[in-house]
Amino acid sequence: MRPLALLTLPVVLWASFAAAAPEPPAPAAPGLTAGVAVVDITPPVGYRMAGYFSERLSTGTHDPLMAKAIVLRQGGQAAALVCCDLLGLTPAVTAEARKKAEAATGIPASHILIAATHSHTGPLYYGVLRDDFHARAVAAGGSDPHEQVDYAADLIANIARAVTEANAALRPVTLAVAEAEPSPPLAFNRRFHMKDGSVRFNPGVLNPAIVGPAGRSAGPHGPRARRRGRAAAGGPGQLRIASRYDRRHTVLGRLPVLRRAGAAGVAGQGVRARLRHRHVRRHQSY
Repeated sequence: MRPLALLTLPVVLWASFAAAAPEPPAPAAPGLTAGVAVVDITPPVGYRMAGYFSERLSTGTHDPLMAKAIVLRQGGQAAALVCCDLLGLTPAVTAEARKKAEAATGIPASHILIAATHSHTGPLYYGVLRDDFHARAVAAGGSDPHEQVDYAADLIANIARAVTEANAALRPVTLAVAEAEPSPPLAFNRRFHMKDGSVRFNPGVLNPAIVGPAGRSAGPHGPRARRRGRAAAGGPGQLRIASRYDRRHTVLGRLPVLRRAGAAGVAGQGVRARLRHRHVRRHQSY
């Protein structure tokens, strides 16, 4: 039986939803095929963690970080979507990963979308903060003990590998779409009504001048989640799921120095729990 894999797309969450009735599967498009793959991109223990402004070193892994890829082909056209459980990606990394994936699969680099889930416990491998911590470590000891690997180079190779493996797993599919309303509601704008009548963005934790969240009146709000499922025509167990939920989130709990999949990782655990009769491949988060 083929495993079920969950692909979370940019700014994505799939939690416990009160599901609406799914639309009936659309007729199979002529020649439409899809394939998925999941590749582990977890850095070694001790590598710096992204997401905040102080140096945090990981002490272990609560959930493995993953690069999740789906490839779609129809006729002479092909495209790939890759979502990585990272705070972010750089143009240099994505450009090189696309180049390698194109060489391996023939999918044009311009048809490959690579995104991050914005996990706040992913690795700190780029940016001015990383550069500062790295420079201080080198100045103090001649090398950086918290960058044991060239993470960017490894990430490029693993993203290309995910696309390559997904392309090798292509099979005929049909398409079904469902939409669900989160219950209870999960999202709100990070703008708050203040006692002076103003609306402020991130006014500070426990700020006594806060009246309450501004809600929809102060910005866009996406209460609904859309799940796009692609089930292979071969029968039960051959299922790929792509989910999208417009939300930015941080999930740390009491484990601030462990690598974590975040909310989408927890969503994957929920899917596995509801589909106990099927094997669901572990995945990870934004």
